[in-house]
Amino acid sequence: MFNHRQGSVYDSDSNYIVIPSPCACVNEDPSIANLFAKYPGVQMPVMTACRNRMIMPGVVADFAIGHKHFLLMPIRLTPADFINIDHLRRGLIALREFIVVENIKSVAIPCFAKGCLASDFVEAQISEILTPVATGCSIDLYGFKS
Repeated sequence: MFNHRQGSVYDSDSNYIVIPSPCACVNEDPSIANLFAKYPGVQMPVMTACRNRMIMPGVVADFAIGHKHFLLMPIRLTPADFINIDHLRRGLIALREFIVVENIKSVAIPCFAKGCLASDFVEAQISEILTPVATGCSIDLYGFKS
C-alpha cells in the first residue's frame, strides 16, 4: 500500500528509511549530511562503506542504528549530478528484492527529486517497480505530491 505523508522522513514510524545517495558518498551531499546530523552513529559505517566502494548502483546498503535501518540507494554518481534514471531503476529493483528477502512490512521513501515534473516521474518509477510488493508492505512516500 502506498501512503503519501508530509513532514520529515525521519519522523516516520517505519523501521526502514530509504536515503537517496550519490555513489561517491561525501558529507556535502544534502541527503548524507541530513542523515549524519540526525543519526551521527551511522556516519562511521557509511563512510567506511563508501571508502570501500560498497555503495554502488543497483545495491541497497543497509545501515542500522538501534531499531532504525537506513537503506542507502545510489541514484546519481556525485552530489552535483542529476538523478541517473538507470541508477534509480536499478536501486528500486534492489529495494523491491530487499523488501521481499527481509520480509519488510513498512518502508519510508523521501522525495528526492526537485520540481513537479521530476517528482512525478520518480513517483511513477516507484509505483511501477514497487507495486508488486506494496500489498504486503506499507510504502510511505514523503514529500511527493498526493
